[in-house]
Amino acid sequence: MAPLAPQIMQARVQHSRVAPTQNSFAYRLYYVALDIDALDRSGLSDAMGLERRGLHSFFRKDHGARDGSDLRAWADGLLAGHGLPPAPRILLVTLPRVLGFVFNPVSFWLCLDEKDRLKTVIAEVNNTFGQTQSYVCRLEGDGQLSGRKESGGRYRQAKTFHVSPFLAPSGSYAFRFAYRDAALKVGIDHRDTSGKLLLKTSLVGRFSPLSRPALWRAFVRHPFVTAKVVALIHWQALRLLAKGQRFLGGPSAWRNRPKSTSPTEDKTKGNQQHAGFH
Repeated sequence: MAPLAPQIMQARVQHSRVAPTQNSFAYRLYYVALDIDALDRSGLSDAMGLERRGLHSFFRKDHGARDGSDLRAWADGLLAGHGLPPAPRILLVTLPRVLGFVFNPVSFWLCLDEKDRLKTVIAEVNNTFGQTQSYVCRLEGDGQLSGRKESGGRYRQAKTFHVSPFLAPSGSYAFRFAYRDAALKVGIDHRDTSGKLLLKTSLVGRFSPLSRPALWRAFVRHPFVTAKVVALIHWQALRLLAKGQRFLGGPSAWRNRPKSTSPTEDKTKGNQQHAGFH
C-alpha cells in the first residue's frame, strides 16, 4: 500500500459527566495522524521534528513499548495477542510533543484494511501517574459520521486501568468509532458495575495535510496545547473537589482493595467521577 501523507487533525473534545452530579466541558486542540509504516519516508521530518526536538516533534518512545523500538512490531504483537492479523495500514492519531513536552490522555491507532476501512482500534490510554494501558477494540457494526455510514463500529470493554483519583478502576467502556479519509469521530461512554451511565466523552476531528505552516497556525490558535491538556485535567479535578467529590487517591490506593461497587450502590465509598478523558 502506498504510504499516507502525514495529516493534522483539528478536533473538539467534550466530556459530559452524567451522575451523580453533572459537570460538562469542551475544548479544542490538534492532533497529528501518522502512517506508522512511513514515518521516515512520508515527509514528516519536513513538517516537524522526527526523533529530535523542535516546536513540534514526534518520538517513537512516546508510544508502544516506550523504548523507541519499532511501532509496527509492537502493534502487530498486540493484535496477535488478541487473535487478530496485522493490519494492512495503521494510522496513529496522537498529540505531538510541543517544545519537548507531551501528555496524551489517549492516542488512537486506527487499524485499516486494504481499502482503508476502519476495522480495529488500539486505544492507548495514559494516566497522570505515569502508567499506560492499551485497549484493543475489535469493531462491530457500522460507523456513522454526520448521518452517513462510514467505516468503524462499536466495542465494549471492561475497565481495567486506573485513570482518575475520583473514579474506581472498575465498570465498563463502550467505544464508538467512525472514520473516513477526512474525518474521525470517537465516543466513549463509561458505566459503573451496575450499568449506570456515569460519563460520556467524544472527540470529533477533521484532517488536512500536515505542514510546518499548518502546525504554526494551530500553535497560534492553541498555544502549548499539551500543557493545556494537563492543566485542564487538574482544573476539572479542582472543580470536582469544589462540588464535593471525594478524592480517592492514585493507583496505590486501590492496590489492596476489592473491586469497587458502583458509586450509586456504595455511598460509603464516596461519589466517584472522572476528571480526565476516561
